Amino acid sequence: MSQFRIPVDDAHVRAHNEYFRDSRRLRLSAAIMAVLLWAAGAVLLWRLGHTGWPLFLGIAAFVFGVMCALVALTLPRTIGTPRQLYDDHPLAPAVIAEIGPRDMTLLALVDTAAEEGTDPRPALAVRTVTGLPGVARAVGARVPAVAVGGRHSAAAIHYDEVTPVPVCWATPDAAAVAAAEAEIPERRWRVLAEAIDRVGEVRATKRGLLPLARG
Repeated sequence: MSQFRIPVDDAHVRAHNEYFRDSRRLRLSAAIMAVLLWAAGAVLLWRLGHTGWPLFLGIAAFVFGVMCALVALTLPRTIGTPRQLYDDHPLAPAVIAEIGPRDMTLLALVDTAAEEGTDPRPALAVRTVTGLPGVARAVGARVPAVAVGGRHSAAAIHYDEVTPVPVCWATPDAAAVAAAEAEIPERRWRVLAEAIDRVGEVRATKRGLLPLARG
């Protein structure tokens, strides 16, 4: 959990936060898929009968539709609010590692520990973004972020996926973003700067997360 309280501007989040924008798109896609599956199941049962393989396919379509609907309904509760996201996750240094015609690649230095008190394990994480309000579009530009843990098995104590979510997506206040940058130890910024050329290695991993040797 971050000890530094990041101000959150809801209007700014709606306009710029790609983490929540992606979740809204996923919810919409899941809802549309649920409707399509239910419609397909109904057509199968109506046109082809209620026995044999049409019945099996109709039931399967209904079940998968229910699963998609559950994703659409439960995703907001799983992700939480912007305030919760920035309060509940630790600050992490990130930099612009690559610049493309329409997007940029962020490289972040994160800790994969899934719970407080767990043995820390540093790693590099990547995320593709399209906009970083208030940040110079230049390789090496610093982007303070929070590290949002994602996938891990029930028994695991380290995340298999960590997503950096920039502070500049939370607030238009440049002073608050600068304060978040200063809150991150300079040593961590130096380690990240020295690893910027490893962005290709990180991207090549299964979930964009490359564990580092502890030193």
